[in-house]
Amino acid sequence: MQWKSELDDVPACRCLKTKMLYVAGPEAVDLSVPSTTAQYWCVHTMRQIGPDDGLVTPDRCHQGRPCFEKLE
Repeated sequence: MQWKSELDDVPACRCLKTKMLYVAGPEAVDLSVPSTTAQYWCVHTMRQIGPDDGLVTPDRCHQGRPCFEKLE
């Protein structure tokens, strides 16, 4: 049984990246669901810390964060 998270319908920032995007492709990766094994980074900083000095994870990189960029 899969539980619905409050983040399931929240789009992640377009600057949030993980290597699985390049391995499996963007259509196979759901960035609204955080992974315990994935490593995430922001394209602005190329680190696990965003331009606002906050951690970069799917559950933190969403609308309301000052550096958020909507996925078009």
